[in-house]
Amino acid sequence: MERSATLSDRFTSVPDGWDKATADQVQYAMDQVWTALNHEDVVTRVERYYRKDGNFAGATFLGLDPVDPYRFTSADLLSLNLLSVVAQPVAIRRLLEPSRERGHLLRLLSEEDLPLDADLAMADDGQLVAMADLHEALKRVLSPADVRNPNPWVTASKLCARKRPDLFPVRDNVVVKYLGLDRPKGNYQVDWQVFRHVIQDNAIRRRLDAIVDEASRSPGVDVATRTGDSGTSTSSCGCTLGHRTREAGRQQARPRRPWPPGGVGLERRPAGQGVTRSRQVVGGCLGGRCAGGAPRRPSPDRP
Repeated sequence: MERSATLSDRFTSVPDGWDKATADQVQYAMDQVWTALNHEDVVTRVERYYRKDGNFAGATFLGLDPVDPYRFTSADLLSLNLLSVVAQPVAIRRLLEPSRERGHLLRLLSEEDLPLDADLAMADDGQLVAMADLHEALKRVLSPADVRNPNPWVTASKLCARKRPDLFPVRDNVVVKYLGLDRPKGNYQVDWQVFRHVIQDNAIRRRLDAIVDEASRSPGVDVATRTGDSGTSTSSCGCTLGHRTREAGRQQARPRRPWPPGGVGLERRPAGQGVTRSRQVVGGCLGGRCAGGAPRRPSPDRP
């Protein structure tokens, strides 16, 4: 593994009061990711997951229109079905109809709090806290009033990933178990630290780029329909890893925020060569979504 010697402490620190990932947790997850990315069938699995005439979610989850990064739409809720979770009727009303709760969520999705070009690899304390604010708010909105001790962390995780795919990894029971993060599971504070560490590794980023590039050459495979102005594979060990969603409804060219002076020591691909689905790729390899077998039926969150 290739951690950069110039990686700033700013992008490895943890907010005050958060649970910290242990060195053993990080190393185990890194080993599991590396094993998955070097499986002899990894490209075939990614091709299967992103094949448009197949029955998996990869080619549609991020691209389902309308795509609006600053508000919740019916397409966001339909995209959850693609990843085997459903929002309850009361949650759908809370997300789509005018209310104080919806107004609060839209403020959390603002460019000021969660910039569209923010990236987990460069997430500092402030960015992690803003991510947590949205995740916790969505868990509350997604929780039915008649359920004791609700914890819809899987649904919230996948909805967050739809809105900010360069920041939020797709997390569910399958992925966290494979990564050794299931005791206890659903702890985003620890999970995000581990995912951030993984996507900051240059060897993993290069391997992801190679996998996605090879899979993309297969006819009928749609891994990289959303390309950015630069695109090293970044954050999600939840389904694959891609880089840069630059859209508000339709693709629009937007100026890219410069990385901090000195950067974080991460290798970056030349302009025009990026794939925005990198985070969606790893999980498919990790959790078996790119493997054989039928897609899972929608199921409720399990704490």
